[in-house]
Amino acid sequence: MRKLLLLLLSGCSASQEIGRNANSIRTDAQLLIDHGTAIKDPVVVNAATRIDTAAASIHLLLPRVEDQVPAWLVTLQWALIVAALIAVIIVLWQTGLGNVVRIMIGWIPRKTQVEANLAADVLDESKPESAREYFAARRADPLFDAAFKKARAAKEKR
Repeated sequence: MRKLLLLLLSGCSASQEIGRNANSIRTDAQLLIDHGTAIKDPVVVNAATRIDTAAASIHLLLPRVEDQVPAWLVTLQWALIVAALIAVIIVLWQTGLGNVVRIMIGWIPRKTQVEANLAADVLDESKPESAREYFAARRADPLFDAAFKKARAAKEKR
């Protein structure tokens, strides 16, 4: 089943298949000519000669044959490319490499940049911002707030 699916997806060149079939026909026609000559049957020889000539004319017309890729196959190829790209993005994101890529290209979310600016201002003695303002800004993030509450509850239980 797997090999059949692979064969269907890979396809084959129609012009190559036509050329192979024409060669096979010419080979069979030549065998018939030889057989007709051996038994001295002019009907077989004439018919086989016409078949050989017709098959030879296929080779003359073959350069004008153009292989066509079915539209469904083109769509399938693009769908597989998109699926592969999505898979790569998911793997990058889940392994943590997504953040590294984001930092490398300079795409830092606005909220993170605002928090970083506030943290830098807290550390700067000449700025009026305090640690209380920094933690208030950080607690605006629901995940940070939940983690902060959990940490405080754990400390109070001790």
